[in-house]
Amino acid sequence: LPIIIEDDKGKIVISSESIRLYNKKREEVLFLGSSLRDAGSIKIKNNNGYKVISLGSWYGDGFNGNGSITVNNAYGNYGWSVIGKVSETHYQ
Repeated sequence: LPIIIEDDKGKIVISSESIRLYNKKREEVLFLGSSLRDAGSIKIKNNNGYKVISLGSWYGDGFNGNGSITVNNAYGNYGWSVIGKVSETHYQ
């Protein structure tokens, strides 16, 4: 069973897989937990419910398990990202 902490400012739900924070409008604003591949993951949403930051492990394109940061704009559209492993020619 999850642990739920709630007051007039929002709610925190703690389970065996994640910690989720909700604002006073009951919208999820933070996810801290495991991804589909059992790796750590952090997702942050803005006050409009759009995912603006993602941190975790990247899987795909030959970068399996490397760190990844993605920053989106205020509407959740892709802004930029960095994957922890880059090619030798990346900075040339």
